[in-house]
Amino acid sequence: MHIIKSPREVYDSIKSDCSSTSRSLLCFGPYHQYPVPIHAMDFKLLRLLDAVTVRFYYIPLEIMKIVSLKYLALTCNGELPTSIANLFQLQSLTIEQHMNVKKRGVHSYMPLEIWDMQELQRIEILGRDLPTPNSDATLDKLIKLCGVSAKSCTREILKRIPNLHVLGIQLEVRPYDDVDDGNPLSGLDYFAEELRNLKLLICEVQNPDLKYEYMVPFSMFPSSLISLELSGIGCPWKLISDIGLFLPNLKQLILDLYAFRGPEWDIESQCFPKLESLIINDTDLVRWRGQPGSLPWLEVLIVQHCYKLQELDWTRDPSMATTSIFLIDCNPLVLSSAMRLPRCRVYTYSSL
Repeated sequence: MHIIKSPREVYDSIKSDCSSTSRSLLCFGPYHQYPVPIHAMDFKLLRLLDAVTVRFYYIPLEIMKIVSLKYLALTCNGELPTSIANLFQLQSLTIEQHMNVKKRGVHSYMPLEIWDMQELQRIEILGRDLPTPNSDATLDKLIKLCGVSAKSCTREILKRIPNLHVLGIQLEVRPYDDVDDGNPLSGLDYFAEELRNLKLLICEVQNPDLKYEYMVPFSMFPSSLISLELSGIGCPWKLISDIGLFLPNLKQLILDLYAFRGPEWDIESQCFPKLESLIINDTDLVRWRGQPGSLPWLEVLIVQHCYKLQELDWTRDPSMATTSIFLIDCNPLVLSSAMRLPRCRVYTYSSL
């Protein structure tokens, strides 16, 4: 048995023993903030390269020569080279960032050549947007697009991704931007028409400024949505009924990091008719109340890091199935009210 102790030993061992015949290379273990020269090895037959735990200063051009690659995952702040189109068999592309540092007024895009990669099924590239193609190019096999901003959600772009199932949008509050007055949601009021096949929408606001109340165009979200994740938006709870009204097929709802805010959430009768899982994390909620007929199919309610929450009040139909409620790092006062809810199993956890 040979124990490899350092990245250098990893490099020497792979290069001498198996680099020319390897089909997969997965880099596990602790994150390396300094590059390991895995790109200098001869990986002619490699199909899967997962090196997210290794930092690259730039994306090595040697990797762009491994034309058999179908899966590529790296950590790099550098720009994606135009030679990415050489990887014509690539199905999954993930580029994470070592640090998310942006210059004012500078926006980063993937190269136009990304539209030539017809086998792509998944793109996860934080901080870089899809450019508008200058031809009739489409990505018919792309089902997942994550890490982009609202600039990738124009009708001109989304109509060229007809089978998109998962869309993850990263939005940023920019108080210095006079164009949208710091409202990161201003570009999301026109895109849902092109997303008839969308099943999961993830919408996250970075650096949220809770001085403002943002109006989210829930009526524009596609009714096909089964799962919705919202983070950092800071909407008032009174708007959440719009989700239950306009997204009747929703089965999972995740509200994270002040996605909504305010002391009370009243869930109206007949709201969220198909919801099975509700996760609430990090809010200033004090009272959660479900009116009769609301959440008829809810199986799991997870409430986490809601330190102000004091009461769960849910008028339930006796014929409803049992619901499991998980209270994780919450105000102890909420436990007694949760225990009184009919047909509910209550579990409490604390990290302290």
